Amino acid sequence: MSNKKTLNIVVIGETGVGKSTFINMFSTYFRHDDIDAAVAEYPDNVLIPTLVTIYDENGQDLEFKVGSNKDQIQEAGCSGTQTVNSYLFKCEGSDFNINLVDTPGMGDTNCVSKDNEHCEMILNELSELGEIHAICFLMRPTNTRNTFFFDYCIKEIMSRLHKSACHNMIFVFTNTRSQNYEPGDTLPGLKRMITAINERLTDVKIKLHKNTNIFCFDNESIKYLVAKHNNVNLNTKVVEDYKQSWDVSKKEFSRLIEYVNTLEPHDARNSVSLNKTRRLISEILKPLSDISDLLQDNIQNLIKNEEEISKVRETQKDLEDKLYITETELEIIQLETPANICTNSSCATQENQSEGVQKWHYKEKCHECPWVGNLIKEESIGHWGLWFCSQIAFNGTCKKCNCSASHHMIIFYETKKHQKSVLVPVVQRELESTESKLDDFWQYMQQVSQRKDELQNELDFAAQCAAKFAIFIKKCAVVPINDAYEGYISLLIKREEYQEESDNLKLEVLRHMLQNHRELKTKFFETSNSLPTYFSVSSQSIEEDIKKLYSCKHIGPKLKEISEKRNKCIVIAEETGSNKKKHSIRIFLGGLTFKLKNKVVSSLKSLGVYGQYNGPNEAAEPATEALEAGDFH
Repeated sequence: MSNKKTLNIVVIGETGVGKSTFINMFSTYFRHDDIDAAVAEYPDNVLIPTLVTIYDENGQDLEFKVGSNKDQIQEAGCSGTQTVNSYLFKCEGSDFNINLVDTPGMGDTNCVSKDNEHCEMILNELSELGEIHAICFLMRPTNTRNTFFFDYCIKEIMSRLHKSACHNMIFVFTNTRSQNYEPGDTLPGLKRMITAINERLTDVKIKLHKNTNIFCFDNESIKYLVAKHNNVNLNTKVVEDYKQSWDVSKKEFSRLIEYVNTLEPHDARNSVSLNKTRRLISEILKPLSDISDLLQDNIQNLIKNEEEISKVRETQKDLEDKLYITETELEIIQLETPANICTNSSCATQENQSEGVQKWHYKEKCHECPWVGNLIKEESIGHWGLWFCSQIAFNGTCKKCNCSASHHMIIFYETKKHQKSVLVPVVQRELESTESKLDDFWQYMQQVSQRKDELQNELDFAAQCAAKFAIFIKKCAVVPINDAYEGYISLLIKREEYQEESDNLKLEVLRHMLQNHRELKTKFFETSNSLPTYFSVSSQSIEEDIKKLYSCKHIGPKLKEISEKRNKCIVIAEETGSNKKKHSIRIFLGGLTFKLKNKVVSSLKSLGVYGQYNGPNEAAEPATEALEAGDFH
């Protein structure tokens, strides 16, 4: 048992391609050789909840929900699977087990950013599995959706995979009965895409051969199982079609397992390392560009400061002229008698005081009115007591400024503005003596020169790192940049714009994503072309360069800040998300009658271990050992 290898098969496909049905039937094909034998256990072997619509012999449509799982979202255009789920098939009578990994669908209409989140989930699962025997791309034989969408979904995953995974790619077509169990019209487009990818690859190629790594399934036989379980009578011809679908798919299933068992596993660490580097590039290229611009500005400023200091050294008077800056200040003057003033913008101005403080300055007093001032104890605009001021006419306007009484108020002090020269403290200390001042300037110029050299060296190193990162991706990734991404996002933008009530926020987000992708793509190719093609880059050197970047005196702190904020965002997302679920299923290939199988299932359910994930050292093993010892009665 412990020496058995596990065939890890990752199932990937666009939203709605039928992954859930495929996995459910995968379990059924594994358990049974013929469709009528499968009816006896159905739906106990359903792994993923599925909506099934069937038509009885009278043409009446009936809908059945098989299975139940809160992780599934049954909504058009949305990925039903929201997390990565693993289903472990422990197979007696063979030298291997099978771990089938279900992944969220690509092209989720909820949000394009969901695809990136789903890709991260898939890569995290790969890192846990260690090695991958097959990466299974599911697709329909009649792909009627936009080419951008089809290309995008496949290339988005391939862009995350190391080129060593090319040997482990298989292509599974679902719903092929209408195409005589052939790949259909989808295959030519797929061939063009794979050919274009292979033209860029040098030492490895992606296989795409009908009798090798292309498999044609039709899982319509699930409707036969549902109909039998629910006592629905079907048309005789329909039953024959379903049984043929079962027979063909069962053979393809066996061929698929045999083929996967012959493959050398892909070391998932290669793809994980590649994806880590890709993520780092996407995170660092733009910030590095921004930081580089900032450092370049600082260098220019330092050069200007050097020139200024050189001029200042010529004469002490030149320096003294630069010691002061002029500020407007308001002087607060206590009034002997309260006064009525106008606050209207035509009669008052807002002046800047020191340290950025602004204060209203009232040009003149409309009237001195001690009696009203005694009545009004606060500075309140438009106070009712102002009507007792003799300067306010019966129509409510001021006799002096003609503004409404509602703009007036009683003040107890007035302001007077005057300009003031403010001494710069740093330069003042340098001017205490000419000799010490010049010495200080000389030392400062040396610091300026040193800082400028540091910034320039970090800029050069950062540019070299970005180029090395891009070359690493170009040489190691199946697809360096998903060139279908731009077309797909543009399609979504046009689709949203044509809506009667388009979502402006969604449009803004999509346009922002498109702009970011274009900038990243441009920067990627600019940096990758800055070094010769024969330049060798290893994953180890990438790790070393990353550490050096983070230890840089000026760039390092900014990159750390970006990383910390990103990690905090991920933690928040993980806390709000649900934990992924895994399921373990023991499959017995021979020797068990249906009665014993049902007894085993009932016993496992009573122990609470059936349908739950249990690793080789977890709670399912004692139950398994008891089963093998014959302790279930």
